[in-house]
Amino acid sequence: MVDSPTSEGSPAAANGRKLDIYVVDTGWNRKAKAILDEHLELFESYLGGHHVFLLGRQQSKEVLKQHIHLIGKDPLLVIVDSDARVEKHVHGYGFRLCLGAMKTGRIRENLSTVLHIICDQRLDGRQMVQRVRQAAHREGLAGVMEIIGEVVRPEG
Repeated sequence: MVDSPTSEGSPAAANGRKLDIYVVDTGWNRKAKAILDEHLELFESYLGGHHVFLLGRQQSKEVLKQHIHLIGKDPLLVIVDSDARVEKHVHGYGFRLCLGAMKTGRIRENLSTVLHIICDQRLDGRQMVQRVRQAAHREGLAGVMEIIGEVVRPEG
């Protein structure tokens, strides 16, 4: 785990929103993992004040056993807005980026898109999820960039 303390100038200090960011990797897609590893230190440098958890291979396997629809899509970045999760936002409380399900040439670009969304501190949890939804639609990333924690309410 890489855990950066919240400092006065950090993104999390700007609006109080603190994200939990999990890197899940069982070793399924080595090319995607190599690109992630190449950029992870830079990625983390922009995330001051947020928690970054690098799950080991066994921990990642345990996560995927609980979410079998994600097997073969790792490495994954799972971004959770803890406040939105506790408040049970109906629009979702985070998202995941399935790097292993992407064409190798798109991984850097999509990491950059995710970083822009995470670092935009004007966004609350609902707005962050909306930006992810827009990016996924615009970039044709359905099934690769997914909202988590959405609640579907019955009509009426």
